[in-house]
Amino acid sequence: MSDSTTAASASTVPVPTRSWVLLGFVAVAAVLFVVDRQVLSLLKTTLGTELGITDTQYGWLITAFMVPYTVMYLFTGTWVDRWGTRKMSLICIGTMSLATIFTGLSTSFHHLLIWRVVLGVAEAGIIPLSILFVVNWFPKERRATAVSVKSPIGALGQMAAPPLVAFITLTISWHYAFFIPGVIGVGVAIAWWFLDRNPPDYGEPPLLTKSPGLLGLLKMRAIWPLLGVRLLSDPFWFFLLYWHAAFLQEQLGFSLEQIGKWAWIPPACGSLCNLGVGLFSDWLVKRGYSLNRARSLPLLLAAGLAPLAWLLPFSINPAMAIVLLSGLYLMCSSWLFLTNVFVADLVPRNAVATGVGLLSAMGGATAALFNLVAGSLVGQFGYTPILIGGALLHPAAAFVFWRAYGGGRGQTAQAVPVPASS
Repeated sequence: MSDSTTAASASTVPVPTRSWVLLGFVAVAAVLFVVDRQVLSLLKTTLGTELGITDTQYGWLITAFMVPYTVMYLFTGTWVDRWGTRKMSLICIGTMSLATIFTGLSTSFHHLLIWRVVLGVAEAGIIPLSILFVVNWFPKERRATAVSVKSPIGALGQMAAPPLVAFITLTISWHYAFFIPGVIGVGVAIAWWFLDRNPPDYGEPPLLTKSPGLLGLLKMRAIWPLLGVRLLSDPFWFFLLYWHAAFLQEQLGFSLEQIGKWAWIPPACGSLCNLGVGLFSDWLVKRGYSLNRARSLPLLLAAGLAPLAWLLPFSINPAMAIVLLSGLYLMCSSWLFLTNVFVADLVPRNAVATGVGLLSAMGGATAALFNLVAGSLVGQFGYTPILIGGALLHPAAAFVFWRAYGGGRGQTAQAVPVPASS
C-alpha cells in the first residue's frame, strides 16, 4: 500500500478521545523533562552562593547530565521499541522524578553531581517514549500536529517555572524548587501506566519483519545526514537551555526576582510557536508536498533566525534581550521537535524509538562537549564568543538537511528496505 493510500484510509479513522488525554500526560512529562533541568539553570547563581558552585563546576554538572543522557540514548530507544511505552514510561518518568527530588536534598557539589548522572540516565527515555506514543496513537498525517499540540501545555509549565522557582526560593528554600516537580512526575508516571493501553488501528500495513535494531538503522544511508544535522544543531539548543538565565543575571544584571518575571518568556515562545510549525508542516503534506520537503521548509525558515544571537550580547535593555532570546528558542525548539518527527517518517514503525534514541545520542554527544567547554569559556571570555560561534550551527545544519532531503526528492527513506538484525 502506498503512503498516500495509507494516509487517505487513516484520515477516515477518528482519533479517539483517549489519544488526546494521553497526549496531555505526554505534554506534562515533556514539561517536567525540561523543568527538571531548567530549575538548575534558574538557580545557578543561587547555588553559587549557597553551595559555592563555580562556573567550571556548573559546566561539570551539565556534563554529568549530558554524558549518561547521551550514552543511554543508544539503549533506551531499543528498550522502548521492545517493551513499549507503557512499561518504559513508569521506569523513565519515575526515576527522573526521584532523581529530581534527591537533587533537592543535595548539600554539596558532589551530591548534585551524582543525581545529575541519574537524571541523565532516566531522561534519555523520555523523547523516544513521546515520539513512539504519537506514532502508535495518531495517524501519519496528524503526527507533526500531535507532537506540537503538546507545546501549549509545555509552554504553561515553562512560563510558570521561573516565577515559581523564584517565589519558592525566596519564600521557602531552593530545595523545594526540586521537590515539587519531582512529586508531580511520580503522579504522571502512574497515570500514564493506567491509560496507555490498546492503541487504535489506523489501517497501516503490518510490519512482517522484526525491528532492524540500532545496527540496522546505522546501515541506512538515508538517515546519516539527519544524524549530522543533529550533531550540528543540538549544542546551541542545550547551551540556551542551560545558560540563558545565567546570561541574563551575569551579563545583563538581572536579579532573581527579574528572572522570575521575564525568563519564562523565551522557552514559552518556542513551545507555543512549535504548534504553528507543526500545523504548517502537516498542511504542506496535505497540499501534496513530499514528507521530505514538508519537514525541510519550516526548518529552513527557522534557521534564518540564527543571527539574532549576534545581537544578544549588545542588548540595550531587558525587553530587547527577551525578544532576541525568544526568537532563538523558536529556532532551536522547532528544529528539535521536527527532526524527531522526521525520524518517524524515515524508519519502520517498529524502530521509531530506536531511531529517535540514535538521533538524540548523536546530538547529545556534541552538546555535552560544547557545554563542558562553555563553562571554562564563559569564566574567561564571557558569553559573546559562544553566542557568535553558536549562531553558525543551525544555518550549517539547514544546508545539510536541504541538500539531503529537501531538493525535490519525493520519497522518504521508509521506501528503502532496512536489513533486519541477526
